[in-house]
Amino acid sequence: MKPRQTRKLIAASLLIVIAASAALSRPASRGLADRFPLPLGEGWGEGLPAEAGRPLPSCFQDPLPWVEKLKSLGAPPGAHPAPLPKGEGDSAQFNYKFVPSHPRRDPKKAPEPIDIVVALDGTGQFKSVQDAIMSVPSGSHAQPVVIHIKPGVYKELIYIQREKRFFHLLGEDAEKTILTFDFHANMIGPNGKPITTFRTPSTVIDADDVTAENITFENSAGPVGQALAIRVDGDRVVFRHCRFLGWQDTVLLNRGRQYFEDCYIAGHVDFIFGAATAWFERCHIHCRKTGYITAASTYDYEPFGFVFSHCQITGEAEVKTYLGRPWRDFANVTYLNTEMSSVVRPEGWQNWNLPEREKTARYAEFNSTGPGANTTARVSWSHQLMKSQVKTITITKVLGGADGWNPLAK
Repeated sequence: MKPRQTRKLIAASLLIVIAASAALSRPASRGLADRFPLPLGEGWGEGLPAEAGRPLPSCFQDPLPWVEKLKSLGAPPGAHPAPLPKGEGDSAQFNYKFVPSHPRRDPKKAPEPIDIVVALDGTGQFKSVQDAIMSVPSGSHAQPVVIHIKPGVYKELIYIQREKRFFHLLGEDAEKTILTFDFHANMIGPNGKPITTFRTPSTVIDADDVTAENITFENSAGPVGQALAIRVDGDRVVFRHCRFLGWQDTVLLNRGRQYFEDCYIAGHVDFIFGAATAWFERCHIHCRKTGYITAASTYDYEPFGFVFSHCQITGEAEVKTYLGRPWRDFANVTYLNTEMSSVVRPEGWQNWNLPEREKTARYAEFNSTGPGANTTARVSWSHQLMKSQVKTITITKVLGGADGWNPLAK
């Protein structure tokens, strides 16, 4: 065979091999593309298999920078098609139509709060408080979620979960705006056993930076054992002009810092309890039956537990109460300038029948007034504070913490 013929034969053979290889590789690549869906939550080319053997340029992962580019070139923007179903698409084809850029909020204008109205008569967006809470993922300091609750008795379990920060529940009249339920610790649960104390709250606030005003939080189970009206696990939680109604274990302040102002709290046994740090300003504490007001479980490293300032303690006829008993060893409760009716026992405090807690419990008073302020008869292991000591017990000192929180700041 002549050299020229040999070269032609070799060249033809190479072309046949290349063509066959290309024919085989293309369907294989297309098959792979059909079997690889978009990763969950991704799009705009991100995660698509690349037939060319290299990832798509990052500019295709976010269309917005390209909108202005295409507009500057005179390309007419159109509506973006629906997302591709899982398993479909071809990274070699880019037939997207881009939308115009979204209107931008004026950075100089403060964002508006998210306002929601709840009304039993259907005049609001929701008839259920819990439905309103679940309708918004979260708020922010700049854009809080404000839920206006119209007067009515809302019998439902309320849960403000951890991520729903900056929620404000606003009622018009605490006596007419009632959030209530009737679980109690002796009820039998699905497992055939009592549900116990901590499954009884009518309302649970697990989120930080929550505010409630002009609302009644109630457990209507009655004097049948532990039955929480509210449980608070959130930090920087504020209650103003609210009522808390129950019997045993009405208010559980489990952790965090809370501020109560001009509130009414009713119960009879340990009806303000927990390990949180809380300040009660001008609150009315009412004892429904003989028992104990507080059952603090303050941690030993916390300098303050419950502080009652300029409060009032009253009770039903013939009722007698202790100011508190230590649920845990280092319980910390202080009463400042509080008016105490004769409902308060002369000895003031009880040791939970555990004498060793007298060495660790931190109970104190300053300038208690009224028939129940018999300071000379108080138990020897409580303390009467001096003016110099009281100067260091302020709202900002008690609640400030590492972040300097001041619930009175606007």
